[in-house]
Amino acid sequence: MNLRVPWSPSRRRSTRFALQSARTETAALVTQARVALAQQQELVRIAEITDSDDDRLLADAARARCRDQLSAIGNAVGALPKLERRMVAAWDHAAVMTWWYRSSDHQGWAPIEAQVAQVIARLPDGIDTDTALAVIDAASHRCEYELKHRRKAAEQSPSLSDEPRTITQRQLVRLLRADLAGAGLEGFMSSSARGREAERHFVPWLSEATAELAHPQSQERLDEIITRWRELRTQFFWHLSDKRDPTQVRVI
Repeated sequence: MNLRVPWSPSRRRSTRFALQSARTETAALVTQARVALAQQQELVRIAEITDSDDDRLLADAARARCRDQLSAIGNAVGALPKLERRMVAAWDHAAVMTWWYRSSDHQGWAPIEAQVAQVIARLPDGIDTDTALAVIDAASHRCEYELKHRRKAAEQSPSLSDEPRTITQRQLVRLLRADLAGAGLEGFMSSSARGREAERHFVPWLSEATAELAHPQSQERLDEIITRWRELRTQFFWHLSDKRDPTQVRVI
């Protein structure tokens, strides 16, 4: 007859070691990811200003590095307790909102992102349950505020039928590239179905459209591209509370 001792001293040591290892790895990966995200956003900003192919390649490479690092975080947290996994997920969302609005952070996510990151940095030494719950609640309350703010803004915003502004084809390309950077960031940083759908559908379309717009297009084709852009942006970027919808343009 086989007798099993499910919580033998050796198994306890093994479990503690695995947990400690996961905490240490997660803390290190989050620290590295924050640096990589800052670098990526800076390279995106430079590429949008210079409109240089070399700068865009650098930004794309940085985005790929971020994707790899954030994927590694997802693998590392699997061995963490549920509360700690929730805390890392709260940081993930706060990081999305913080780095998306890197230039101004008008949504106010940066302090929350930094606060959660500080708690995660202490994971190897263990964390206080109340502290973990506090930062999770702070992120949750910020989400609730965001939803209320967006609903109120939507009710008060002017009709999208307002006269569109006139831009050139080159300016349209820059707007699409800005969305390409944003859609890619949302896709790999979000575990939501919307993020995955954006990665599969919106990102490829943006890439194809920018490549097509490298050559002169007819007015009819330009109108078709803007209409499709507006449809996809409404579907995948609905969470952005832009006061001015960038798709409300006319290309000449």
